[in-house]
Amino acid sequence: MYFRTFTAILGAVAMSAVLVGAQEKSSTPSTNTNATAANTVTFTGCLNSGSGKDNYYLTSAKQKGTKSQEKTVKVLQGTEKGSLERYLAQEVELTGTVDPAQPATTADGAQVRTLTVTKAKFRSQSCG
Repeated sequence: MYFRTFTAILGAVAMSAVLVGAQEKSSTPSTNTNATAANTVTFTGCLNSGSGKDNYYLTSAKQKGTKSQEKTVKVLQGTEKGSLERYLAQEVELTGTVDPAQPATTADGAQVRTLTVTKAKFRSQSCG
């Protein structure tokens, strides 16, 4: 009689340990494979050259999906095929990722966000 009770308690403890172990494994967070897609933004504005080669600024920049307007965004050539130079002094739509950790500084000392371009699209011959 005591042996049967001891065996039942031992079995219940073993099953509890298995269930707790299974719950701990399933509660670990999964990695987000779409993290880059979540950080992708699109700006529209006038593309201007900066002080050096492959150094560009998007002025009168408007971020798609927000009501606020950026004055200027620094633009870095990313995976976009071809040079951004062909879009100089034109209104463009630039898609890419913004580096939140390292704001750039313009010639007048203002701090601006930096956009690494993955896609560029022509919008208009003139800015305005």
